[in-house]
Amino acid sequence: MILADNTEDYILLNQLAQGSEYAFQVIFEKYRNHLYNVAISYVKSPYVAEEIIQDSFMKLWINRAEAKNIRSVEAWLHTVVKNLTFNRLKKIAFDLKRKEPLTNQAIKSGDSSDTRILEEENNWLLQHAVKQLSSQQKKVFFLAKEEGLTYQKIGEQLHLSPLTVKKHMSRALISLRTFLKNYDKKFIIILLLTSLFF
Repeated sequence: MILADNTEDYILLNQLAQGSEYAFQVIFEKYRNHLYNVAISYVKSPYVAEEIIQDSFMKLWINRAEAKNIRSVEAWLHTVVKNLTFNRLKKIAFDLKRKEPLTNQAIKSGDSSDTRILEEENNWLLQHAVKQLSSQQKKVFFLAKEEGLTYQKIGEQLHLSPLTVKKHMSRALISLRTFLKNYDKKFIIILLLTSLFF
């Protein structure tokens, strides 16, 4: 049997190997925030990062019988998080690459069904981009995009000054540009972020 790097983890891992939900909860609380920061530094989306953390701890629970053989639970979880993160990024990249021929065809043909596919892809990507915005940025973004409200009107609805609304919108657009740029979708960036608000 391999001894864990510190006594507390050694005890927790042995309890976890016996099926202790309490030990699992303590490990979760101890390492969750650090691992979340690792995941979000790669995926830039709180929603996706949270899914990765849940999947990582689920893997620890499923493999709990072998927990006593883990030397460093932090290093073990860190490796799992990185692997799941890279797998998620590869899947997103693959999905986008697979959709690219359909997108290019839609742009060239201008056919109504192809245009619909392009719009669906744009909406799908935009939804994922919007998920990583703060709560206030989401409100401002949707009021501007969906309702077509001015900064003045949005400010009245949210009890904010027009200048504060403008700051939230500016930060939201910067975040969206950064997110979308990672997928090399320049035409989507131009379509969604220049024509909608400027």
